[in-house]
This record gives sequence, structure tokens and C-alpha cells, in this order.
Amino acid sequence: MSIEQTTQRNRRLRKKLFVGEFTVHVFEVTLQLKEMSLESFEQFVDEFIDVIEENHLILGGSGDGTRQFRGIVASEKRYASATEEDRKTIEAWLKKQPQCDEATVGELVDMNDVF
Repeated sequence: MSIEQTTQRNRRLRKKLFVGEFTVHVFEVTLQLKEMSLESFEQFVDEFIDVIEENHLILGGSGDGTRQFRGIVASEKRYASATEEDRKTIEAWLKKQPQCDEATVGELVDMNDVF
């Protein structure tokens, strides 16, 4: 049950809690990378960050040290959501990268359900 379903909140609190009309949508990215040199890995990461930033998105996540990465992609603008177009753009770019053995881009979800 969401916060809004259990309690009526005034506009200020809805904004602070990112609920109601202030809900922010994000999507998850999961990557399995191929074995590669450090230089190739750094180039891939730089290019991935460039694509994220060019689309006015931000990325947070981590790897487990075995070529796996999991992250969350969100809009760089406060109170703005990532869009289906953003999701498809990132998915298409990742699918074209030879460094990725596997790339999964999740559906848009409420940020409050992720954290």
C-alpha cells in the first residue's frame, strides 16, 4: 500500500515525499559485460555516461567486480520522470554495444518502490 493510499497529505508533503502529482518514474538497467581490457572498459563507461547525459538523465548504480552492473536511471530534472522514450533510447544503445553480453532495461517504475 502506498503512502498516499494510507494518509491524506497536503501539497507540500506530497511534493516532499514524491507522491501523487509529484511521483517520479525511473527504470533499472542490468548489464553483463564481456571480458575486456581496462582501456575498453573505460571507453565503454565514458560512452555510456555520454549517452545518459545527452538525454538529460542521471545514473546511479554499482558493479559486483565480475563484469556485472546494475543501476537506476532517472531524469536529471527535479520532480521530472524518465520517459518511455528515454528507456527505449538507452535500451537501443546498449543492445548495439559489442561490450555487452546481456543488457536488460526494466519498465518505468515509481522511484519510491525502488528505494
